[in-house]
Amino acid sequence: MPDARHVKIADVLINYSIGLKSGQKLLIRASTLAEPLIREVYRQALRVGGLVTLQLSVPGYDRIFLDEAGNEQLDWVQPLFKTVVETYDAYLAIEAVENTRESTGSDLEKQARSGRSMKPYRDKLIQRGADGDLRWCVTLFPAPAHAQDAEMSVEAYEDFVYGACLPDLDDPVGFWQRMENRQSRLIEHLQKVSEIRVLAPETDLTVHVAGRTWINCAGRENFPDGEVFTGPVETATQGTVRFTYPAVHRGNEVTDVKLTFDKGRVVDSSA
Repeated sequence: MPDARHVKIADVLINYSIGLKSGQKLLIRASTLAEPLIREVYRQALRVGGLVTLQLSVPGYDRIFLDEAGNEQLDWVQPLFKTVVETYDAYLAIEAVENTRESTGSDLEKQARSGRSMKPYRDKLIQRGADGDLRWCVTLFPAPAHAQDAEMSVEAYEDFVYGACLPDLDDPVGFWQRMENRQSRLIEHLQKVSEIRVLAPETDLTVHVAGRTWINCAGRENFPDGEVFTGPVETATQGTVRFTYPAVHRGNEVTDVKLTFDKGRVVDSSA
């Protein structure tokens, strides 16, 4: 018997987040660690008539690539990814890692070179998403490494993640639709605002948002979600912001980031 939570999350991802229709092409990219959720997402996508491609990775895959790849391999973009970016209707990524520090100590220039080769296709994917030609969503499967970073047991972390995905077990899609409506009302207010000031310990930051577009995020591109956002006027951000929450990026934990802005440019930084 599959976990009922996986079944319900798969329903939300395929029928709400992606909104997959019969005959549409979908890529599911995931780690084998997320196998229980992959099965239910695949099942749901087939039920609605989707044309599904699975791209699976195994633990350690990314580190092996960074350790062993030469320049030609770093510059090469897989034909499947090109095809997805150019012709597919939908893209679903299920994130799950065995070790969040896997890339620690790897060659940063290799990481950067590989990222540069992928950038034109990532940009096109984002543009097609903005134009409505391609729908995409990223979600998280609660792997043990994530639970360890959160200083929680695996079971407690699973409950935490699934509780965020399924706040209303009886009507999960309805919950996210109601969330979208609530946030639409917040956007109506923010569209009238020209300046936002953030005050906190060691933080006094002013951003200008007049004329900017606010985006409603309610579980479509990222699942779960629950935010509205915009991009500030590039030349008008002033002040200092300190981030007390740590972040792990490509195997490196960064803590206590502090940035000072003048006319939109970072003039001082520390971490």
